[in-house]
Amino acid sequence: MRHSLLALVLLPLLACRSVPQRPGLAAGATPLYEVRLTPSRAGSQTERADPGLLELEGWTLTDLVGFAYRDSRQRVECTFPPSDQRYDVHVRMPTDLRDPGPARGAVRGALSDAFGIASAEGTVSKDVYFLRSGRAKGPRLKRSASRDGAGGGGGSGPEGGSLSMENGSMAQLAGSLEMYAKRPVIDSTGLEGGYDLSLEWDPRQEGALERAVAEQLGLRLEPGTAEVDVLLVGRAP
Repeated sequence: MRHSLLALVLLPLLACRSVPQRPGLAAGATPLYEVRLTPSRAGSQTERADPGLLELEGWTLTDLVGFAYRDSRQRVECTFPPSDQRYDVHVRMPTDLRDPGPARGAVRGALSDAFGIASAEGTVSKDVYFLRSGRAKGPRLKRSASRDGAGGGGGSGPEGGSLSMENGSMAQLAGSLEMYAKRPVIDSTGLEGGYDLSLEWDPRQEGALERAVAEQLGLRLEPGTAEVDVLLVGRAP
């Protein structure tokens, strides 16, 4: 343990940023978030969240950018060249806060300090999926009778993936599928209104998500290329 602590002390501090609780915070008051960014000796990526502490260890710069901008409503494209260099980020914060948004903002600030990161809106050509109507509606896709706002959820683990939606639009379905398809999904169904649906697939099988969408929803994920609006994140000019 002593050796591990000494190794951490010897690593150079790339960025240390404090985010105040509010504008005009009195001198000497405890800041809301404190972020420390250092090169990592870890060989794999881990994430740990405890009351008052968030630790990201062994993360590449590209992965850190993805974490820091995850709350953006736009697709994020990191323009830094691929690198094997890994970093550790430790974020101290009040124990009673559960919203990760401000913590991500603090990490964005630390990345900007260390690497001169800036962001700008742009358009790039990317491999995408077009979500299109199939020949018939699947057994788990039906018009919603609900007058409430859209709801639902989902998740994917080693043994199975699932997605459910109540009174959701096809555009919302495309956005949810995008998280699991690992590429932009563009709604090209032409279907309007809200739908109820449930979807299950086995992520261990290649093409399982595409088959599930076709067999269970009567829709198609058709691969293609398109110009996509993104938030470009890279080194400031």
